[in-house]
Amino acid sequence: MRPFLDVKAQQDPFSTLPATDKGRRLKDILNAQAEHQVAAADELVDALDDLVVRVSDRLVDRLGDTSSTAALEAAALRTELQDVLDLMADEGLADIETAWFQGYQKIADDAEAVLGVMGVPGADRILDREAAASVLDAVVDRHGVSFWARHARDHISINLWDGFVRSATLVSREELAEQLQLAGFPRPDHAVTEAHNAMAEYDRVCHEEAARQAEADGAELLRAYLGPDDNRTRPHCKHLVGKAFTLEQARRLRNRQGRPTLYDGGGHRCRHRWVAVPADSLKELGLIRGTDADIQRANDAARSRNGRRRRRRRAAA
Repeated sequence: MRPFLDVKAQQDPFSTLPATDKGRRLKDILNAQAEHQVAAADELVDALDDLVVRVSDRLVDRLGDTSSTAALEAAALRTELQDVLDLMADEGLADIETAWFQGYQKIADDAEAVLGVMGVPGADRILDREAAASVLDAVVDRHGVSFWARHARDHISINLWDGFVRSATLVSREELAEQLQLAGFPRPDHAVTEAHNAMAEYDRVCHEEAARQAEADGAELLRAYLGPDDNRTRPHCKHLVGKAFTLEQARRLRNRQGRPTLYDGGGHRCRHRWVAVPADSLKELGLIRGTDADIQRANDAARSRNGRRRRRRRAAA
C-alpha cells in the first residue's frame, strides 16, 4: 500500500466522535468507508500497473525479430494511438473500469446507512429514488471523463504510444519494455490521489443528495463537518471541524481550490466528511452549532493561504 494512504488507513480520522450509541455507530460506518476508499484506490492503481506491464510487452512484440533499424522504425511509426488502446482493451481495461465504478455502490450504501443512524425513516432506499439516482448517475458519467479517461485510459495510452514511437529504435527490447512500463505509469502516487479525490467527491454528493431527499420528506437536518483536527488539517477546515451548519451556510464556503467546500471539502486529499445530522443530536454526537462567523473565518483562511501560494509562485518566477 502506498505510504501516504497507509498513514490514513492506520489512523482513526473520526476519533472525536463520542462513545454514545449514535456516535459509535456513525464512527464505525465512516471509518469503514475511509478504509474502503483507501483500499479501492490502491487496488485500482495496482491493476493499472499490471495492465501497463502486459501492454508494454505486447508493444515490444510488435517489433518482431528483425534487427534492421529501418524495419524497426517502420514498425514503430505504423503504430497508432488506437493500436495501443486496442491492446489495453484486450488486456482487460474495461473490466478494471467496471470494478472501479462498482465500488461506488458501497459509498452510496454507506451514505444511506448514516441517515439510518440518524433515525431517518426509509433511509436504506433513499438514494434509489429517481431524482437522487439521476444526480448520482450524472456524477458517475462525469467521473468517466474527468477521472477515468483523463487519469487512466488516456494518460496511460498516450504515454505508452509516445514512448514506443520515440524509443523503439534506440534501445534493446528488454530496455524498451522497462522504459515503457515506467513511462506508461510514471506517477502512481498521483493516480492514487486522483482516485481518492474522485471517491471523496462521490461520497460527499451521496451524503448531500440523501440529506436533500430526507428533507423533502420533512426531516430537519444540519450539515456536520467531521474528521481529524491535527497538524495536517488545513486552516480552512480547522474552523469547521466538529461543527454543524445549515445547508445555506455550507453553500457559502469556498476552499479557493476551484470547487465549493460542500463537494470538495478542503481540497485535494481532504480527510473530512459532511454528514447530515438532526439538530437535536448535536450534543449526543459531540458537535457544536456553527455560526456565520465560522463560515467567514474559514473562507478568510482559505483566501489567505491561497494568496500566500500565489506570492510564492510569483517570487519563484
